[in-house]
Order: sequence, then structure tokens, then C-alpha cells
Amino acid sequence: MRQLAGVLVLGLLTACAPATTTPKSSLAAQATLQGSQLTVTVVNTGPYDLLLEDGCPRPFTAGFNVLPVPNDLSASNADQPCVASILPPRLWRVGERLSASLTVALPVGTRTVQAWARPRVRLAPGGQPQGDVKVLDVVTPTFTITVR
Repeated sequence: MRQLAGVLVLGLLTACAPATTTPKSSLAAQATLQGSQLTVTVVNTGPYDLLLEDGCPRPFTAGFNVLPVPNDLSASNADQPCVASILPPRLWRVGERLSASLTVALPVGTRTVQAWARPRVRLAPGGQPQGDVKVLDVVTPTFTITVR
């Protein structure tokens, strides 16, 4: 009985121990369309600074999907050329906005669209990198495009 009580107390202490969590930061995205140029802007909403890893296209891959998905009406800037040399990661501070653009070529009609971005980032509290590089999928609210 004494061993069972000891195991139960140990179990209760373990259950009450504070959980350790990895720090997280948030991103928010918005899209603007001017003519046939779609710009996806992503904001680091914090609470931590991030390190944006260099990649192609710069500063991140962006695109859009015509809803509902799946269909053949989507595009991204993934095939845009960029400088061949790799640059060091850049600090992406809380509140800072980064944008990527691509050309939208849709047939005549009205479509519901959702833009997206895929930045490659690491947490950088106090400017110090933490953890692995992660590709984040950030989507914008849906919007309507009418092509005439």
C-alpha cells in the first residue's frame, strides 16, 4: 500500500508540473490587386522577431487559388527568377511588413480568390535564432475579382 501511495503522489506531481512550450509568433496576410498585379503582404504580428531565410523567390513564395479548390485556376510566383547567390537570413521584426507580387491572368468572369504566402522562418527572440526553419502557410481573407 505504501508503494502505491508513493506512485500516486509522483503521478499527481507530474500532472501538476508546468508544461514547457516552444515560443510561437504569428503572421497575418492581406492581398491587394492593382490591374493584373496581385501583391500579398505579410505582417509579423509577434510577439517575437523572426529570421526570414533566403530563398527563391524573394522574400517568400506567394500565390492565389480560385475557390472552390481544386480547380485549374491558381498561380504562384515560385518560378520567378532571382539572384543565384544565397543571402544570410534577415531579421523580420514585429510589426514589419514584407510583400511579394505576381501577375494574375484570369478568364472573363467573377471569381472568389484566396491569396497565400509561404515564408521560411525561424524564431528569433532578441535577435537570436531558435529552433528549426519552418515553412508557414499564411492565407488572406477571400475576396472577389471581376474580369471584364
